[in-house]
This record gives sequence, C-alpha cells and structure tokens, in this order.
Amino acid sequence: MVAGLPTQAWVFWGLVIGVAGALCAVLEWRQPLSAHEWSQVLLWLGLGLLAHAGEFEINRPANTKIYLSAGFAVSAIAVAELPTVGAMIAVAFGSITLNEITRTTRPWATVLFNRGSLGLSAAAGSVVFGAVSSVLPAWGLLPLVGSTLVAAPVYAAVTLSLASAAMALRAGYSLRRPWQWPLGGSPSVYWNYLALGMLGDLILTMYHAGQIMGLLLALIPLGVTYFSLRQTAALHQLYDAIVSTLVDSLDLRDRDTGGHTRRVAALAVRVGGRLGMTGRALEDLRTAALLHDLGKIGVADSILLKPSGLTPEEWETMRCHPEQGADLLRSHGLLQGAIPLIRSHQESYDGSGYPDGLRAEAIPLGARIIAVADSFMAMVDERPYQKARGNEEAYRELVRCAGAQFDPQVVAALQPGDWEAVLRETPPALGAKLV
Repeated sequence: MVAGLPTQAWVFWGLVIGVAGALCAVLEWRQPLSAHEWSQVLLWLGLGLLAHAGEFEINRPANTKIYLSAGFAVSAIAVAELPTVGAMIAVAFGSITLNEITRTTRPWATVLFNRGSLGLSAAAGSVVFGAVSSVLPAWGLLPLVGSTLVAAPVYAAVTLSLASAAMALRAGYSLRRPWQWPLGGSPSVYWNYLALGMLGDLILTMYHAGQIMGLLLALIPLGVTYFSLRQTAALHQLYDAIVSTLVDSLDLRDRDTGGHTRRVAALAVRVGGRLGMTGRALEDLRTAALLHDLGKIGVADSILLKPSGLTPEEWETMRCHPEQGADLLRSHGLLQGAIPLIRSHQESYDGSGYPDGLRAEAIPLGARIIAVADSFMAMVDERPYQKARGNEEAYRELVRCAGAQFDPQVVAALQPGDWEAVLRETPPALGAKLV
C-alpha cells in the first residue's frame, strides 16, 4: 500500500492496470502471437531494457518529478513492427529499469501502474500507426515515417494524460479540473518523442535491410541521445540545486517564516495553472515565487526582523529588494525567465506599486500571481508580530483590494480551500514514468 493514497487514486490505478491487462488478454486470445512474433517481441523487449537502462529524474512545477530515458526509440519500433498485443508487452515490460524496481520510494503499485499506462499508450500508438499507414501511399519510407509522426504524439498524449491524472488524484485533486494536474503541457516533451520516434524508424529500416553494420551505426545516435538526455537532466538538477540553495538562504535569514516561500510557490503554481500557464512559463513562475524575496538578503537584520513598524527611511530600503533580487540573478542564464516576475512582484494593479509603477496588464501575469499568493500566505501564516487570519478572512481582504493592489482576475482564480491543498502538496514529492 502507498501510505495516505486517496481511495480515488487506488481506483484509478486499479482501473488502468485492469484495463491494460484485460485488453492484452483479449487481443492474445482472439489472435494469438505466432512463435516468430513472440521472438520479435522478446528481441525488442530486450533492446528496450538496454535502452531504458539509464533513466533521468527531472523536477517539474507542483512538486512533481518525471523520469525520462532514450528508450522510446525502441518503443516506437515495437509500435511499428509488432501486432498491438506484442507492442503492449514489449513496451510495458521493456521499459522496466533497475532503478524503478530497487528504489524504495516507488512501491509495487506504482510499478504496476507504469506497466499498465505504458501498455495502454503502446496500444493507442499501435492502432493509430496501423490506421495511418493503411491510407498512406506505399512510397518508400512514407508509411513508416508518416505513421510515426502521428503515432508518437498520440503515445505521448496518452502517457502524459494518464500520469498527470494519477498524480492529480494522488494529491487529492479532481479530474474534472485538468488545470490542477501536476504535469502541464510541454512542447519539448512532444518534440522529444518525435525525435526518438524518427530514430526508431532509422534503426528499424536498417534492421529490415539486413545491414548489421548499418544497424550498429544507427544505434550510435541512440547513444548520443542517451548522453544528451543525461546532460539535460544534470542541467535541471543544477537549476533546482541553485534555486533550493537560494531559498534555504532566505529561510535562514528569517526562521519564523521558514517554509513561507515554498508555500507561496505552491499556491502560485496552482493559480497559474488555472489561468492557463503551462510548460516553461509555469516553471518560471514557480522559480520566481520561490525567489521573489531574494533581494532581502541585502537588507539589514535590524530592518528585516524589526517587530515594530518601519521608519520612512527603513521602508525605502525595504522597497529596493525587488530590484536587488532581479539584479542578483541577471548572470544566471537558467533563471532569466524569472527575473521580470521577481522585479515586478510588488507592483500594484492600479499603478501605485514599486519599483517601476507599472499598472494592469503592463505587469507580467506571473508577478501579479505572486503578489496575490504572497499576500494570501502572509495573512494565513503565523508571524511573531501578527496572528494568522482564517482562509475566508484572508480571501475577503484580497477581494476588497482587487482592482487596486491586486489583479481581479488573479484573485478570482484563488480559492479559500487552497491553503489545505498547499499543505498537502508541499511536503511529499510525486513521481511518474514517461518513457
């Protein structure tokens, strides 16, 4: 059992596993695989295990993680080469990694769910591949390449949808609200599937040509892709390490509000998702929300930790922190998308904010979201100099200031129950396999 897993998540996981198993059994019963087809299944299953040997962990917004590998190139071959049931078996079991089995934080239910979801993705890709290839003219590689161009995004869409739904239910969200799902749409993921699908076509073409040397040469790009993904994962880890270190530095300055920035980030991501932000934009929002107060590192403790009201001179010093935070990050290429949001998070919707006096739509949407999330969390968090307000009271205050300090659209996207959801969301890390 997975501790604390909601009942609806268990039902969904069981449904995916059961449907995949039943579909596989029915297809094999109606048209059993021949001995030759089984040998092909085992061949591509084995090569899949090799290709999936190295998987890479990448953190995403909403405290989620995805695991990528170069193995979809072999999965694409299975989808193109094998009957649907064979593709399901080869993809589902050829994508198992040693890391997936031995990692204690991935219980058996997660492993089974991954098998079921990837099997269903393979089935969807196989059906689409067959349908497209049957209507394309038999001009050289056109049926193979054309069908892969359609089947690969379908495979990716099914995989991402099932993984997102599973994590949403695990976090206690409703499937009727896709904007709450942890995995937002990311074009880079689809391009990754397409590129690996084309690589699979190259390998399959060499295999059918009977050119052993050509097949071996075709495997070289797969190795290059493996190391490229490895470097991409390392870059993401470096990015997360930089951000985490900076956030920890902020928490050390003010232990009484420790964890506040992470809660602001979690809330900002939820609101950003409701307002249509996805992919890179959502990642930049999360980063900016985590680092929005970075400039306070340069503010003296006598001002930052002062329990009473600030003097006009002290307020002037405090008002410099958005600019200082943005300036501190200008040399970090990975964080460029977060800089405008950090600089503008103290701007007001009516133009009375600082440092630039921007108003309304001139303020970046992410900055307007952070302003609301930060103010909401500041009201509901307990402080030495301020008692925590209730959710409803804090929300009423935001509504009162909407149109003046805050963007009414952002305030409307916030819900009083978000506080409990943020508390559930921030401690644990969720994971899904997207291979």
